Amino acid sequence: MTFYYSKSQPGFYTREMHGDAMPKDAVPITDEEYHALYKELAKGKMLQSDHRGYPIAIDRPPITPEQWTEIHLRQRRALIIESLVKSTPLQDAVDLERATDEEKQRLKAWKLYRIKLSRIEQQSGFPTKIDWPKAPEATSWATYP
Repeated sequence: MTFYYSKSQPGFYTREMHGDAMPKDAVPITDEEYHALYKELAKGKMLQSDHRGYPIAIDRPPITPEQWTEIHLRQRRALIIESLVKSTPLQDAVDLERATDEEKQRLKAWKLYRIKLSRIEQQSGFPTKIDWPKAPEATSWATYP
Protein backbone atom coordinates (compact mmCIF):
# COMPACT_ATOMS: atom_id res chain seq x y z
CA MET A 1 0.00 0.00 0.00
CA THR A 2 1.31 3.44 -0.87
CA PHE A 3 0.94 6.19 1.67
CA TYR A 4 0.58 9.88 0.84
CA TYR A 5 1.00 13.05 2.86
CA SER A 6 -0.74 16.37 2.27
CA LYS A 7 0.76 19.74 3.21
CA SER A 8 -2.55 21.61 2.78
CA GLN A 9 -4.57 19.12 4.82
CA PRO A 10 -1.88 17.65 7.08
CA GLY A 11 -2.27 13.94 7.41
CA PHE A 12 -1.63 10.58 5.83
CA TYR A 13 -3.78 9.24 3.02
CA THR A 14 -4.11 6.10 0.89
CA ARG A 15 -5.89 5.66 -2.43
CA GLU A 16 -7.66 2.60 -0.99
CA MET A 17 -9.24 4.60 1.84
CA HIS A 18 -9.61 8.06 0.34
CA GLY A 19 -9.87 7.49 -3.41
CA ASP A 20 -10.73 10.72 -5.23
CA ALA A 21 -11.17 12.56 -1.91
CA MET A 22 -7.40 12.61 -1.41
CA PRO A 23 -5.98 16.18 -1.39
CA LYS A 24 -4.52 17.30 -4.70
CA ASP A 25 -1.14 18.14 -3.13
CA ALA A 26 -0.66 14.70 -1.53
CA VAL A 27 2.83 13.34 -2.15
CA PRO A 28 3.77 9.65 -2.00
CA ILE A 29 5.98 8.38 0.80
CA THR A 30 7.45 4.94 1.29
CA ASP A 31 6.17 2.44 3.80
CA GLU A 32 9.45 2.84 5.71
CA GLU A 33 9.09 6.65 5.83
CA TYR A 34 5.49 6.29 7.03
CA HIS A 35 6.46 3.95 9.90
CA ALA A 36 9.51 6.03 10.83
CA LEU A 37 7.33 9.17 11.03
CA TYR A 38 4.78 7.37 13.22
CA LYS A 39 7.56 6.36 15.60
CA GLU A 40 8.57 10.00 15.88
CA LEU A 41 4.96 11.03 16.54
CA ALA A 42 4.81 8.46 19.34
CA LYS A 43 7.81 10.20 20.89
CA GLY A 44 5.89 13.49 21.01
CA LYS A 45 7.13 15.09 17.82
CA MET A 46 4.85 16.75 15.28
CA LEU A 47 4.73 16.74 11.51
CA GLN A 48 5.59 19.63 9.26
CA SER A 49 6.11 19.78 5.52
CA ASP A 50 9.44 20.52 3.94
CA HIS A 51 9.71 22.90 0.97
CA ARG A 52 8.58 20.12 -1.41
CA GLY A 53 5.52 19.16 0.68
CA TYR A 54 7.05 16.00 2.16
CA PRO A 55 6.49 15.32 5.87
CA ILE A 56 9.25 15.73 8.41
CA ALA A 57 9.09 15.17 12.17
CA ILE A 58 10.04 18.19 14.28
CA ASP A 59 10.10 19.01 17.97
CA ARG A 60 6.96 20.67 19.24
CA PRO A 61 7.44 24.35 20.05
CA PRO A 62 7.30 25.17 23.75
CA ILE A 63 3.94 26.22 25.11
CA THR A 64 3.73 29.99 25.43
CA PRO A 65 2.56 31.74 28.63
CA GLU A 66 -0.59 32.75 26.77
CA GLN A 67 -1.30 29.13 25.86
CA TRP A 68 -0.66 28.02 29.48
CA THR A 69 -3.11 30.70 30.62
CA GLU A 70 -5.77 29.43 28.22
CA ILE A 71 -5.17 25.80 29.23
CA HIS A 72 -5.41 26.54 32.95
CA LEU A 73 -8.41 28.85 32.72
CA ARG A 74 -10.25 26.22 30.69
CA GLN A 75 -9.38 23.62 33.36
CA ARG A 76 -10.58 25.99 36.07
CA ARG A 77 -13.91 26.50 34.28
CA ALA A 78 -14.41 22.73 34.10
CA LEU A 79 -13.65 22.34 37.82
CA ILE A 80 -16.01 25.18 38.76
CA ILE A 81 -18.80 23.64 36.68
CA GLU A 82 -18.22 20.28 38.35
CA SER A 83 -18.34 21.93 41.77
CA LEU A 84 -21.59 23.70 40.92
CA VAL A 85 -23.19 20.42 39.87
CA LYS A 86 -22.19 18.87 43.19
CA SER A 87 -23.10 21.84 45.38
CA THR A 88 -26.39 22.95 43.82
CA PRO A 89 -28.51 20.30 45.63
CA LEU A 90 -26.84 21.35 48.89
CA GLN A 91 -27.66 25.00 48.21
CA ASP A 92 -31.25 24.01 47.43
CA ALA A 93 -31.51 22.24 50.79
CA VAL A 94 -30.15 25.33 52.57
CA ASP A 95 -32.46 27.70 50.65
CA LEU A 96 -35.49 25.57 51.51
CA GLU A 97 -34.39 25.22 55.14
CA ARG A 98 -34.10 21.45 54.74
CA ALA A 99 -30.31 21.15 55.08
CA THR A 100 -28.66 19.09 57.75
CA ASP A 101 -25.61 20.43 59.56
CA GLU A 102 -23.50 18.06 57.48
CA GLU A 103 -24.99 19.41 54.23
CA LYS A 104 -24.32 22.97 55.35
CA GLN A 105 -20.68 22.09 56.03
CA ARG A 106 -20.34 20.37 52.66
CA LEU A 107 -21.83 23.41 50.90
CA LYS A 108 -19.39 25.69 52.70
CA ALA A 109 -16.50 23.44 51.64
CA TRP A 110 -17.56 23.62 47.98
CA LYS A 111 -17.83 27.41 48.16
CA LEU A 112 -14.36 27.69 49.70
CA TYR A 113 -13.04 25.43 46.96
CA ARG A 114 -14.52 27.71 44.28
CA ILE A 115 -12.92 30.73 45.94
CA LYS A 116 -9.54 28.98 45.79
CA LEU A 117 -10.12 28.12 42.14
CA SER A 118 -11.01 31.71 41.35
CA ARG A 119 -7.66 32.85 42.76
CA ILE A 120 -5.26 30.63 40.81
CA GLU A 121 -4.12 33.64 38.79
CA GLN A 122 -2.79 35.18 42.00
CA GLN A 123 -0.34 32.31 42.51
CA SER A 124 3.31 33.21 41.96
CA GLY A 125 3.82 30.39 39.43
CA PHE A 126 0.83 31.28 37.25
CA PRO A 127 0.45 30.53 34.36
CA THR A 128 3.05 27.77 34.06
CA LYS A 129 2.80 26.25 37.54
CA ILE A 130 -0.50 25.90 39.38
CA ASP A 131 -1.05 24.53 42.86
CA TRP A 132 -4.57 23.23 42.24
CA PRO A 133 -6.80 23.03 45.32
CA LYS A 134 -8.23 19.64 46.16
CA ALA A 135 -11.98 19.22 45.78
CA PRO A 136 -13.81 18.77 49.08
CA GLU A 137 -14.79 15.19 48.32
CA ALA A 138 -11.11 14.38 47.82
CA THR A 139 -10.50 15.57 51.39
CA SER A 140 -12.51 15.44 54.55
CA TRP A 141 -15.21 18.11 54.19
CA ALA A 142 -15.30 18.64 57.94
CA THR A 143 -11.69 19.84 57.89
CA TYR A 144 -11.76 21.71 54.58
CA PRO A 145 -10.02 25.06 55.18
